[in-house]
Order: sequence, then structure tokens, then C-alpha cells
Amino acid sequence: MDSPETYNRVSQIESTLTHNSLKWIKTLLLLTAVSIAWLSYSNVVSLSFGVILCSTALILAALLWRIIISRSRCCRFCGGPLDYINREMILNSNYLAMRGTKQGDYYYAPNDWAKKHSATGWAKISHRAQACHYCRISKESYNVHQQAATEQELSSLNITTGSR
Repeated sequence: MDSPETYNRVSQIESTLTHNSLKWIKTLLLLTAVSIAWLSYSNVVSLSFGVILCSTALILAALLWRIIISRSRCCRFCGGPLDYINREMILNSNYLAMRGTKQGDYYYAPNDWAKKHSATGWAKISHRAQACHYCRISKESYNVHQQAATEQELSSLNITTGSR
């Protein structure tokens, strides 16, 4: 993969058509469930029929919510799948306040996330941005990404860890 510096940066990279459509359908299903509950309460619709319709609408809304969360992200320019690229790690006051070390585009530090998810208790922190490798564009902003640091990585940095 080429350097992230060769990617053009845009403020919005993700196609929002599918996301917004699914959110509108989910909202309509929730409004339908509320209106059916109101109609059942005011005896316009029988209670058993209202419960069946209302629960069906709520189940469909929950299913759509799950689809919205787990769907694959697509580029708004070419429609291709989005991936992530690592951005250059620039140390700010948050990182300077931590006990850790910077190596390349990663910052190794012990933190609460690592204590739960890593046997070493150390996290490998990077800055990731969404990118389309076909269009060679990336999102302007980045997300902090943490993954468990392995014993080999820590020993190559001469960091000793106390086992849990």
C-alpha cells in the first residue's frame, strides 16, 4: 500500500444514500408501532391485532437497526468498498501525559482498554482514516484505533511488562 500522503483528502467519503434510506424506513416503522399502539389503546383496532402489528413493526425496526450498524461502507464517488489507512501519529497532550513510547505510526502505552483486552496490558495505538484505494482518497478526520500489543513488539521496544 502506498503512503497515506498520496491520498487526496475529502470531508465526506462514505455514500450516505443507503444509510439514510434505512434510517428513514426504521423511523417510519417506529412511528407505525407507536400509532398502532395508540389505535389499540383507543379501541379503534382490536388489542390482539394491535399487539401483533406493533411487535412486528418493532422487530423489523430492530432488524433494520442491526443492518445499519453492520452494513459494509461504500465510497460515495465510485461505489467501491472502503478500507482504512494509518495516518502519521502526531503526539498531542493526551499521549504526552501517558507512559509510553512512539514507534513509527504507532504509540505503545499501558491503558484501561489494554488491561481488559491484552495479556500484556499495553495497547498499540494508531490513527486510522477511512479510504478508498481505487479513487485514492481518504477522509480528512481520523479515528483512534487500539489493538493489543504483543510480547514480541514490546520486547523489540525494550519494554518490560508485569504479567497480570
